[in-house]
Amino acid sequence: MIRAPAKWLVVCLGWLGLLVNAQAVDRIDATKLDADIQTMKMEVLSLADDLALLDSGILSISGNPLIVYLSLDVDEGFQLQAVDLELNGRFAARREFNEKTLNALTAGGIRRIYVKNLPSGDYTLKAALIGQVGKGKEHRSNISFVVHKTDTPKTIELKVVNYRQKYVPEFKIEEWQ
Repeated sequence: MIRAPAKWLVVCLGWLGLLVNAQAVDRIDATKLDADIQTMKMEVLSLADDLALLDSGILSISGNPLIVYLSLDVDEGFQLQAVDLELNGRFAARREFNEKTLNALTAGGIRRIYVKNLPSGDYTLKAALIGQVGKGKEHRSNISFVVHKTDTPKTIELKVVNYRQKYVPEFKIEEWQ
């Protein structure tokens, strides 16, 4: 996510170099300017790589995340579309699912849908399941529960299961140790 703006900056610097090279300016040494632009491009790309490494390593520095996974254990009569999460009444995440991801989940896979470093304490997590049952009938079910977070990482699995074998999906919560 950090790398894309850096690429645009490199492209802009490249165009600037082309424009300067295209103009016949007596006072500017075009080869030196071109070399300076190339050096700046390399520095921007290097900085973007460093920022991406920092961005990906932030979670591992503190080692105290709340992680929420999603899994499916439902019959074929349910088509999952999205899951919304709220933490303490505030929007936390929305995950929409394409056919490829749904096939993986149906085959027994698991998908991380939320991760955030949080201090110790109690948090109210609300999850909304959005999808279709039967022949396209809209279905939405909610669950709200309290997560007791300590100084160690906390992992929650939201498992979508059939409600009492009536082909109506609902959440089942499992806390991993």
